[in-house]
Amino acid sequence: MKNIFLLFLLASLVSCTCDDKLPTANACTSDDPVNEIPWVSSLKNSIDNCTCTTSVMKGKYGFQTVFFVLMNDPRCNSGGSMVLYNCAGEPVATIDISNFTNLVKIDSVLYSCEE
Repeated sequence: MKNIFLLFLLASLVSCTCDDKLPTANACTSDDPVNEIPWVSSLKNSIDNCTCTTSVMKGKYGFQTVFFVLMNDPRCNSGGSMVLYNCAGEPVATIDISNFTNLVKIDSVLYSCEE
């Protein structure tokens, strides 16, 4: 019986490889996605004009957590469309800004750029 146990132990050690991957962090589980998740950091870095307050935000689109960039300055007229990204950074929807308040609930502001 002892030999069978040792055989199983040896087999499990040999079958384990260094290439086994740990679960990767995603934006939904990160405590600081702007600094820990490269694609969220890229969203932050895409904001290049802070004349109008622009933010990287986290919210809900239906039942899905999403991340997006929003010009949220009442002094500025924002229009056009915005891309919503899931926790892995994949685009899930492109919505018109005029429909934003009907479709997306803001949970938190992760980063704001303002003058």
